[in-house]
Amino acid sequence: MSLLFAILQFFIPRNRDIWLYAEGQQRSCSHFLVQSKGLDSRRHVYISNNSVQATNLDKLGIETCAASSLKAKWLSIRAGVWVICTTRPNELNHRLSAGVKRFNIWHGMPIKAIALENYNPKTWKKSEFKRRRNLRRQTKKYQRVSFLCATSPMSQALYCKSFAKPPSEMPIVGEPRNDYLIKHRGNRNNLIERYGHGFKTAAKVFVYMPTFRDYGKWETKLDLFRLNQFLADNNAMLLIRAHPSDQSLNDLGTDYSHIVKSRPQSGSWDDAYEELVGADVLITDYSSLLFEYLLTSQPILLYHPDREKYENNRHFGLDFEQVKPSESITEFDDLLNAMSSCLDGSFDTTLLERSKALIHSVTDDKSSERVHAAICEQLSTNP
Repeated sequence: MSLLFAILQFFIPRNRDIWLYAEGQQRSCSHFLVQSKGLDSRRHVYISNNSVQATNLDKLGIETCAASSLKAKWLSIRAGVWVICTTRPNELNHRLSAGVKRFNIWHGMPIKAIALENYNPKTWKKSEFKRRRNLRRQTKKYQRVSFLCATSPMSQALYCKSFAKPPSEMPIVGEPRNDYLIKHRGNRNNLIERYGHGFKTAAKVFVYMPTFRDYGKWETKLDLFRLNQFLADNNAMLLIRAHPSDQSLNDLGTDYSHIVKSRPQSGSWDDAYEELVGADVLITDYSSLLFEYLLTSQPILLYHPDREKYENNRHFGLDFEQVKPSESITEFDDLLNAMSSCLDGSFDTTLLERSKALIHSVTDDKSSERVHAAICEQLSTNP
């Protein structure tokens, strides 16, 4: 059947008034889709095998389609536009992409090297032949995609280098999913609904969202008993949300009155933003969430107890010292002191404000509108 559709795509004209959206595990396209549907009368369809998210979008009047269905294959060869946020989302068959216009809105400003920067000769560990071969292949692949994800001149330069694009093809439009963060910041409803009354009455809500480690389990150095007592003494709550692929924080060992581990909705649908908007303070390390959370102007604490090992293991795409929003913390006692500064109002915002100015030239909730306009402009100038 797939072979039949692969042949049909060369005989059936594509319709640029049909836009398909697919996002894998990144949760960026759905935020843009909700906004796009209200900006024009085109047909916008979300392709996914996740029944929970499909139900959520159905309630908003969004057309959804199971990725494994014949309808999805038919739409794949009929749609003139694919909106994605990762290089190859599993929901769309790229063998059915002949003639389609692909727009990648990406999934967060990276700290770690991405795309072509992974083939840097200084960090490449395999043969030079493989490096050059893969670099050519990836460069050719990125040339077939339009990227709309830059948030400032700094991120524009990073993305241009990573995807081999000139600045003219990487407009500064912002990230659509940040519109949700800005519009709903301070809203604890999702936290209260999922985790209880403690998040309603807490004076402060901290969320701890560390990134993934390639080297497996790592030592967090968290003394959960002391941390829980600290939170109780200060009428604060902590939500711990580990990276989906990280097992280090899977088992907290016991139940704590003021520490909660994030639980995904049924059907495995989970969007970090739904929890992040309710936070007063973000604790993280090298996650791209720290750059997005800058838009709230709330404190960000950088806790990376395995800093030396992590930085020796990963190649960075930018100078982390230049863009970090607060001083690095490697010891648990120092983390408690930093959390205290957030509670008593003495947190120093100097680095945070510097980082925000570097990363975000646009700080409003209109990124979806700018990305939508950029897509329409490209479609009109490239018939």
